[in-house]
Amino acid sequence: MTPNSFTLTDEDREFALEGIRCFSRLIEPGDITLLPEVFIQNVLGAECVVVVSGGDMEGGTAEENLAAAREFLEQLQNQPDIVKKAALLYDAYLTLDGKKMSVIAVEMLGPGVTHTFAQQYIIGRDGKADLIGEPFYRMEPHSGSSPSEEHTTASQQNI
Repeated sequence: MTPNSFTLTDEDREFALEGIRCFSRLIEPGDITLLPEVFIQNVLGAECVVVVSGGDMEGGTAEENLAAAREFLEQLQNQPDIVKKAALLYDAYLTLDGKKMSVIAVEMLGPGVTHTFAQQYIIGRDGKADLIGEPFYRMEPHSGSSPSEEHTTASQQNI
């Protein structure tokens, strides 16, 4: 993410969308145990994915896993000599106009703000996630503290 920017660049948006495409390949019908991932690009342009668990090797609760992933994302922000971009990806629900939908959520941190994308998906006939429409987007203040209770549910995260 571009240092000291409050808005995302086109490059940042494309990085988030690439993360969505990669994460969508992992979703399987009925899989409610998908762990959050942090998609990272180093300053040389190499990319990697880190799967984050808030518990033991079996994984923690959804809330513990997401909290651990957010903490890891914040730590990466403090390493600009190594990390160029980082995005948290997780399976979530989004309720819009009273309709609950499955989404892939992406969070990217900027100075004092969190940029969140939510890409709706359905499980297609082939058993794979099919992305629907354009991602939803919001930007909100970020204090570096743990997420509020409104962000999580027992099996998937709400955004």
